[in-house]
Amino acid sequence: MVVAVLVLGRSVVFGHALESGDQAWPYHLRDELERVLGEEVTLEVRRLNPDGRDPTEYLRRMFEEVRPDVVNILPSPYDFATARVENRINELFGVRIGRMARWVEKRTTRPSTAGRAGRINRLSRRIAHRFIGARPDLTREQVERTFEAVYRFLAQQEDVTVVVRESPRPSSLVRQQNPKYVRILDEFNAEWKRKSLERHFFWSPAAEQSDDDYLRDGVHTTVSGQRTRALVLLPTMLEAIREHQRTREQGSPAIRTS
Repeated sequence: MVVAVLVLGRSVVFGHALESGDQAWPYHLRDELERVLGEEVTLEVRRLNPDGRDPTEYLRRMFEEVRPDVVNILPSPYDFATARVENRINELFGVRIGRMARWVEKRTTRPSTAGRAGRINRLSRRIAHRFIGARPDLTREQVERTFEAVYRFLAQQEDVTVVVRESPRPSSLVRQQNPKYVRILDEFNAEWKRKSLERHFFWSPAAEQSDDDYLRDGVHTTVSGQRTRALVLLPTMLEAIREHQRTREQGSPAIRTS
């Protein structure tokens, strides 16, 4: 029996900044699933941007094409819990200057090694945040509006099993730049765990990861960090797939609330 898995996400699931996209955790997960199940697992990785727009039609077309058995999704507060200087500069001086600021911010965001370059990086960011300010990419309302629409759509798919990943703890760099992030994250995860279980979605806890699991930007993960995420997700995915197969054999779709 072939198992079709669809992973919805952003840059991490595509292996951003890694040598190859197939070093991202969905591909590690696929290999582990095939090893344990002894069955072929097909994998599709698709982008989902929580920008406030209704993704229903986008998802409908995707599902008609992919026809997944199991869908994996990650609700995340990242876009409203982190702030960037570029967004504030866009408001004050326009997009062109904002793009220049983004280039500078990317360079000074990286964790610094010891020495003069490191001190300059840290000082540049402190000055920019203090005197110019920073703003998130999106509002909480925009992000949650998208995920609410995604959940409604998924709950209506009777022949699809849904696994929701808990949003992971950020690196120390992200925490340093966004002091309220952990509090926002904990509240967000608790809320979306409740919403997931109410709809009879599977819930998978996030991997515990250290700064060594992150790349220099403090956001994207190394190959070993990606593999850790896959291994932590594996037991929940196996449970979901086996439940999906039992349900299919019995011919009784899962009961969900939309």
